[in-house]
Amino acid sequence: MKQSHGQGVSVALGLSALLAAVPVCAGEVSATGGVLGLGTAVNGQLGGSCAAGLCQVGGGTAAGSNLFHRFSAFDTRGGITGVNFATGGASNVFVGVTSPLGSFIDKLVSFSSPGNLFWLSPGGIAISGAGGFANIQQLNLSTATGWRLSNGVFDAAGTTAGQAALLSGAPLQGAAGPLSDPASLAAIGLQKNGDLSLSGGLLTVDQSLLLDAQGGNVLLQAAGIQAPGGRWRSVGPRWTKAPHRLM
Repeated sequence: MKQSHGQGVSVALGLSALLAAVPVCAGEVSATGGVLGLGTAVNGQLGGSCAAGLCQVGGGTAAGSNLFHRFSAFDTRGGITGVNFATGGASNVFVGVTSPLGSFIDKLVSFSSPGNLFWLSPGGIAISGAGGFANIQQLNLSTATGWRLSNGVFDAAGTTAGQAALLSGAPLQGAAGPLSDPASLAAIGLQKNGDLSLSGGLLTVDQSLLLDAQGGNVLLQAAGIQAPGGRWRSVGPRWTKAPHRLM
C-alpha cells in the first residue's frame, strides 16, 4: 500500500489485456432491457441506446436514496459527445455494465444533481483523453461484480428490478464495498475480472475517489488525479509506475 497524507481519497488503478481487443465500431451506450432491465431509459426510450450526440439517461430502479442502472454496453467513443444521468435527487447512483469488453469513457459523464457514483464494470474500465466525471461527490469505479450495501448486495449482472427495489440500505464505503462472484463473471462470459486504466488527462473529484482493480495491474500513464486535501492508496495487487502526476 502506498499512501500520502491528507483526507478522503482511495485509488487503485490497473491496465487490462482485454482493452487491446477493441471493437472496430466504437461508440454505444445501451441500456439493458428485458427481464434483467432495471428500468433504465436512454434518450427517453426504455432499454434504448445512443451512438451520437449527448446521451441522456433516465429511469432506473429507485430504493430509498439509491438508484440502480444496468447497461449492456457503455462506450463513449466515436460520435457521442457526453452522457448525462438524471438522478431524480438520488444520493447514490449504481451503474452495472455487463459487456465483457468493459467500459470505455473518453467523454464527460455527468449528473443532473450532485451525488455519489458506484460504477461496476467487471470486464474492465478504460478512461482516456477527455473522459471524466462532473457533479460527482464520491466517485467509486470498480471491476468487481457487486457492491455491498447495509441490507444486501447489488450485482452488476444479476440483480433484478424487484430485488434492487429492496436495496435501500447505505452503501459500504471504500474497500469494504466491492466484491466479486465467479458465477457473476461467468454469466457475462468472463473467467476473471478486467482491469482499470487511466491514460491521459486529469481526473478530478469533489470529495473522495475509489478506483478498484479487482485483479489487475495498477497503472497511471501520462495522467493525473486531483482531489484537494485528499489521500490515495493502491487497492489492486500490483502498482505499475508510469509518467503521471498526483495533485
